[in-house]
Amino acid sequence: MEEIHVYKYLEGFGNHFVSEALPDALPKSMNSMIVVVLDSLPNSLYNQVKIHLKNARQFNGNGNGIHFIPDQIRWSPFNLLEPHPKAVDFVSGLHTLAGAGDPTVKHGLAIHMYNANQDMVDTAFYNSDGDFLIVPQHGRLDITTEFGRMLVAPCEITVIPRGIKFSVNLPDGPSRGYILEVFENHFELPDLGPIGSYEAKSKGFLPGGASLHSFMTPHGPDATSFEKASNEELKPVRANQIFNHLAFMFESSLMLGITSWGVSNKMEIQHDYYMGWQELKSHFNANTMASK
Repeated sequence: MEEIHVYKYLEGFGNHFVSEALPDALPKSMNSMIVVVLDSLPNSLYNQVKIHLKNARQFNGNGNGIHFIPDQIRWSPFNLLEPHPKAVDFVSGLHTLAGAGDPTVKHGLAIHMYNANQDMVDTAFYNSDGDFLIVPQHGRLDITTEFGRMLVAPCEITVIPRGIKFSVNLPDGPSRGYILEVFENHFELPDLGPIGSYEAKSKGFLPGGASLHSFMTPHGPDATSFEKASNEELKPVRANQIFNHLAFMFESSLMLGITSWGVSNKMEIQHDYYMGWQELKSHFNANTMASK
């Protein structure tokens, strides 16, 4: 495992920051008498409502068909790449799993998987379609951006806005994870706060896999998990202390279609996924309810 020096981060979400190539290059707590030329990275549309406008300023210095599947679908873990013989970096290892909308009209989203075994050497990448929210599942990501460096580990996330150049190294070797890309506005903390809980399935939902539930498709705990949770002692449980990982959800009001890659023979789809709900029993008793 490659040793990484501890990085220092600016704090906040959606705040205004300054960065400098050399410490104390910018005057502190005073107006600058030096006129400089700034480059603007237009992360927002000029005709957006002003409250949503965001710009980053600096000193000068895959085609897929879409398949709409009405059933629940779940994928087994995506195979990690071996270190050799074929080198695949972060960008080359990007594959689109599902999505909706169109970046040309700035509306919609896409869900990608990344699977890489090679650092991005003397290369950089930027996304002109939307913002990336990156969720490492296996292996840390050492990310260099135009504004500094970040070390992102599993159970952490990072957001890289549209138009920001970045490069990714893999200090732990082969790495795998998920990406949510939004085409419209930037990511914002939800007004309701974090919502949801971990996937309530007794088996089959494994680290490195995924599932998709389309509109009007039944979902929720399977029969085994329901019966267990209904009869166990009610007390707080921290999921990652038990399972050593965290499940998460990309939730959208859009109807997501699955790409050809997502249903190709390269993917291990669990075709019996729907069976988890078949043994659910009805515990409703109208007579009991009436007596109360």
